[in-house]
Amino acid sequence: MKNDKEVWIQPKNGEKEMIPLSRTPLPPSEMGESASRYFAAAHPFLDNLATSILSDQPSPTLPTFEDGHRIQIILDSVRQSHETGKRVHVSTNQEPTSV
Repeated sequence: MKNDKEVWIQPKNGEKEMIPLSRTPLPPSEMGESASRYFAAAHPFLDNLATSILSDQPSPTLPTFEDGHRIQIILDSVRQSHETGKRVHVSTNQEPTSV
């Protein structure tokens, strides 16, 4: 990253490609200082969420309940492994099982 307006990426065996970063609007003036620190990170997500809801179209970039379920299975596996001190087989199609 050379500046805060663009990011350069280079896939393996590929050419460098510049990706412009969109500008996030400033936080509303009535937003408190502590909340405004998170505005730049939260705004694109919330904007995408609002657009998806208002258009009644799912967004390919927003997580789904299925995504959340898969993540929860992984977190449960991490917890189980920590509690038992053993490896845990993780399959997103079923509950975690000790190995």
